[in-house]
Amino acid sequence: MLRASLLALVAALMAVPAHAQVTEIFKCRNADGHWTYTNDRLEAERQKCEVVTRQINVAPAPKPPPPIEPALNPPKPPALKPPGEPNGVAGMPPGAKTTGAG
Repeated sequence: MLRASLLALVAALMAVPAHAQVTEIFKCRNADGHWTYTNDRLEAERQKCEVVTRQINVAPAPKPPPPIEPALNPPKPPALKPPGEPNGVAGMPPGAKTTGAG
């Protein structure tokens, strides 16, 4: 029964993603006999420091961005006319009038 409960607890914790970080503060005595504090584990191991405090910082997972919904009525792009032909008639200068020559 205990094993099943433990397994359920581990599964529940894994289902909720969170960012956890362990913060440790070490108290060290330097060569002059002065006390110093550090959070550098390598330096603390080298100087044989003692742990003063240990915290587990947990931040909840960030919320996912909202889903992008497709536009119901997307705007239609304007009809493109060839460059230099603002009235849409090929070979006619802007402002020219067409004649009904047949």
